[in-house]
Amino acid sequence: MAAAAMSSPTTPSTARSMGGIATTSATPATTPLPPPAAASSSSNTNPSSSISFSEVQYITEGCASNLRLDGRSCGDYRPYTISNAHHQSTTQNGGAYNGGGGKEGPLVLSNGSSRVLLPGCTTDILCSIRAELVKPAPSSPHHGIVDLSVEYQHSGGSNKRSGRAEELEISSILSKLLLPQLVNRQDLCIMPHKYVWRLFVDVLILSCDGCVLDACAMAIRSAMSCTLLPKVTPVFQGDAAETMTASGGAGGKGGGRRRDNDFLIDGDITHALPPPGVEKHCPVIVTVSVLTQSSVDYEEPSITLQNDEAAAPAARRSRVRRRQILVIDTRSEEEACASSKVTVSVDPQGNVCGVHKHGGKGTLTIGALGEITGIAVSCSKKVLGMMQQESAKAAAVDGEGGNTTVGENMLRGHFELR
Repeated sequence: MAAAAMSSPTTPSTARSMGGIATTSATPATTPLPPPAAASSSSNTNPSSSISFSEVQYITEGCASNLRLDGRSCGDYRPYTISNAHHQSTTQNGGAYNGGGGKEGPLVLSNGSSRVLLPGCTTDILCSIRAELVKPAPSSPHHGIVDLSVEYQHSGGSNKRSGRAEELEISSILSKLLLPQLVNRQDLCIMPHKYVWRLFVDVLILSCDGCVLDACAMAIRSAMSCTLLPKVTPVFQGDAAETMTASGGAGGKGGGRRRDNDFLIDGDITHALPPPGVEKHCPVIVTVSVLTQSSVDYEEPSITLQNDEAAAPAARRSRVRRRQILVIDTRSEEEACASSKVTVSVDPQGNVCGVHKHGGKGTLTIGALGEITGIAVSCSKKVLGMMQQESAKAAAVDGEGGNTTVGENMLRGHFELR
């Protein structure tokens, strides 16, 4: 694909830094960059790797000027919309859950669910969490079980093989960075050696325009925050009147009395509680893409004349300079230009829980890795604030008596099977 290289409209200025993201010594224009002439408009889940050199140069120069294709700076997020079923024990009118208050529960056969959207459905991800009572693993009789499954929605068979490989990669990275801190598994124990909660976290990626790990983590965290586990009461052997209550589906680990395999499950949803510690310990994921800008500097050789004789022309020396540009919440076109990507897991207290490098053969120095983790920590606060704002909006709409239900919001544009 032949196309002339374009440069982003900039004006000379002094170097500066914005939000911890590297910028160049150029002031970006106030209007978004126009798309390059040879740019492709593909927004599939698997971005096309056949991006031309002029497109790479155009996108990289725009990011170097802190001005991206959609008008954002290198440290800005896109306007995500997060929908979930915000559970509450009673409505404002005192009615029971799902009774007269205009609220609906999560997706069918789910204990909790959420949906992450971008305008135009360029990114559309559903997450469903189901809970079952199972026997614990022999190696960890006091711990619950959390399983993760990621699936793409493919329109044809050509991308099925590559999509399956990407599903396994996403599931592997999230299992390492997110699941260990998603919930305290000891709180999922009902009866040691007998019964524990097993959570099935199912993620369906309908479409994604870059930064799929971050969007999946948002959906999982939002779904976990609204997950409800029924109250389970183990029954003591020989004395059914004396029971030990497992609050919120957890506990039941003390006692000393003999217990049989019987337990009581409270079917009243108003008595169910979410797994404790989700809002406090569940981390968020920030992916920082590293774009490399190369420039060539030429040095003119010095010529010395002796005895008024012209010296032979010397070859010019060239030196290649490479500069790394750090960008968050990248689109598919920007990800195709990245030399490498670093995904960082950060808890709500700002502690780094894990780091994973993927998506390229580029190398990073220790100093660059420290800068990337610092950017991820600062950006994690933006993600948490964005999710809290979405929750506040949903609560405000429900408090005003809106007619649109949670189920309608979450499944608009798709079929709901019952």
